[in-house]
Amino acid sequence: MKPLKPCGTTAAYQRHYLNGETPCDPCRAAKAVDRHTRYWKAKGGEPFANTAPRIITDHLETFGAMSIQELVWLIQRRHDIKDETIHRAVHRMIADGRLLSVKDIEGKLIVEVDDG
Repeated sequence: MKPLKPCGTTAAYQRHYLNGETPCDPCRAAKAVDRHTRYWKAKGGEPFANTAPRIITDHLETFGAMSIQELVWLIQRRHDIKDETIHRAVHRMIADGRLLSVKDIEGKLIVEVDDG
């Protein structure tokens, strides 16, 4: 028997649904990304979910470590991306190890690209 997929995957979302449970936030986010990606593939375009991480990575590589608030402000000045989209992308990138995060003295979450 295969091991169960962890939360934050579409398989775990389906498991929640089949068990009559309310899906957790990471599973709902994974399902939303999957749905969005399938929609854009059907239209022959590029899913926006892939664009936000590229923009985030480009900004962090250019300007270095910064708080999420600063990152959102900087990206929104140059791109038409909602702050919720940026926050979700940053937290996904932290979860899958593409970004490092630490809290500073004021309790703000500081993010930077993981070069390792």
